[in-house]
Amino acid sequence: MPAKRISCLSILMLFVLGVSSTCQAKSVFAVACHANSKVKAYSIDQDNEITWQATIDETEHFGVGATGFCLWPSKDRMFMTYEAGGGRIAWASIKNLSRDPETDKYDPGMQLAGIEVCESDLLLYAMLRGSNKLYAYSYDEVENILEPVSLSGTTMYRTLSEVGSGVDIAIDPNVSTVMGLPVDRLYVSGVSEDVEFYNMSTWEHEGTITLKQDVVGIGLDRTRGYLYGGYYTGSDTNNKYLLRYTIGGDPNDSETSLEIDLGAQVMDIAVDEETGFIYITTKRNYNNRVGTVEVYDPTDWMSTTDPNTIEPLDTENDSDFGDDGNGPGGIAIGPSFKP
Repeated sequence: MPAKRISCLSILMLFVLGVSSTCQAKSVFAVACHANSKVKAYSIDQDNEITWQATIDETEHFGVGATGFCLWPSKDRMFMTYEAGGGRIAWASIKNLSRDPETDKYDPGMQLAGIEVCESDLLLYAMLRGSNKLYAYSYDEVENILEPVSLSGTTMYRTLSEVGSGVDIAIDPNVSTVMGLPVDRLYVSGVSEDVEFYNMSTWEHEGTITLKQDVVGIGLDRTRGYLYGGYYTGSDTNNKYLLRYTIGGDPNDSETSLEIDLGAQVMDIAVDEETGFIYITTKRNYNNRVGTVEVYDPTDWMSTTDPNTIEPLDTENDSDFGDDGNGPGGIAIGPSFKP
């Protein structure tokens, strides 16, 4: 009898552990303002809304002129490119937002823009702003340094054909969950309707996705096979659409390429690939401040959807937004911030 009871208890414990391992807590990390570059952490609640957790300390913040932003979970690091001092990459801990301003930085000597991590090859990739040049870096967490990695036999960078003025990048490594969808791809936006994509093993140009509006910031939902885009280049006349494209979809199908008018410029996009919910930074005027973090449920979006019926599930901003009239910067989703 006791042996049977222990066996049942063991099974129950395994079940609980299994459930908890698949429901890991996550946080949204966003750059509140291009000018002050302050990073804020928000917990994702059970209802997919967000709650502010922390803001990077005033004495440890990244500087000014934030541009690209990404997370490297296996290294417990977030990385940012920014324009100050002629260009820089800086980093901090995901778990506690702490950084040493004296050591947690690298000066590439150029202004980089979009930045993204590929966990499958353990490299950090970044685009040289307004060019067709892609750079790569490895990160040594023991020495706390970035090291340039050559992507070509003759140069440190890889020249990407078909890209005229590259800005943002997104990566689908060799772990996509969409059956039959090509993986090991790099997507590059270039201040136009076109997003170019490349095979990261051969660096061959594999094709072009043409969206319904110009696009700068891009993000992927690898689980559902969506490419999202938004557009902001510093002008209030930029379009105010959130764009979605079904990768591998029929270009003649009206549901393949969607444009949703959100009434505010979309700066950057991150997707919770477990739920499909979209987390974006915008230049919306809210609470007398410029800039928000917003959450959307895209479940029922179609080409016939009335944009007036689309409301954010949650909207957040505070006094760190809107500094100097600038909008926010990049956004990403990763392991939960733990103070």
